[in-house]
Amino acid sequence: MGYIKYLLGKYEESKEIFKKLKNDFVYSGENSKVPYGIYMWGRCYEMEGNTEAAKSKYLEIINNYPEHSAAQYAEQGLRK
Repeated sequence: MGYIKYLLGKYEESKEIFKKLKNDFVYSGENSKVPYGIYMWGRCYEMEGNTEAAKSKYLEIINNYPEHSAAQYAEQGLRK
């Protein structure tokens, strides 16, 4: 649902959904959706022009979930 809101340009609603995902679910390894939710939260900030908040979310993934595949996307986000 958060991704659909993102695609529709409803970034505030999307961020709330991704925040809930992060807060309500436990990280369970590579299959966990939590790091992807944080990444998309960062993308929402990026689309709103808030690059500092986006970078903060990308760094959160890299620092807390470095082994997760979402960390690669986060690293790409930092290079923008």
